[in-house]
Amino acid sequence: MKQFISRQQKIVAVCILQEDNKVLLLRGSQFADDENRISSTGYFDIPRFEIGFGEDPESMIKKRFSEYFNHLVVDVNVIDVNQDIEDEKSVQIFEVIYSVHCDKTMTDKHKRGAFFFADINTLNSYMLPHQHEYIAPYLRVSV
Repeated sequence: MKQFISRQQKIVAVCILQEDNKVLLLRGSQFADDENRISSTGYFDIPRFEIGFGEDPESMIKKRFSEYFNHLVVDVNVIDVNQDIEDEKSVQIFEVIYSVHCDKTMTDKHKRGAFFFADINTLNSYMLPHQHEYIAPYLRVSV
């Protein structure tokens, strides 16, 4: 009897919110909208949201930023798309990388200690090396 490996695809919105020389980071949470994944593991990453089947990515990003960060997103732009295969080649992940701009400057108020703005020059102190290398090309650096 043949054994079939279940295969699935996931679409993930990676949201880069950069204000001046600071970038919004989340503590130890791969997906901001998954309360079970929030931890205090000591590392940070860019906000990511899994996009459900039939869900409009831009509407979802606006909704999540409103719910999670209490900010209205006024501009969402796609800046790149990447794909990866994980879990012994059974899960294909498409990451759509967005530049996100909010209605007002976000403050460093913490929600459950889960997010803050890090200076772009010190991101490597907060992020795992492979995550920092992944997002570095998408960051605007002002001189």
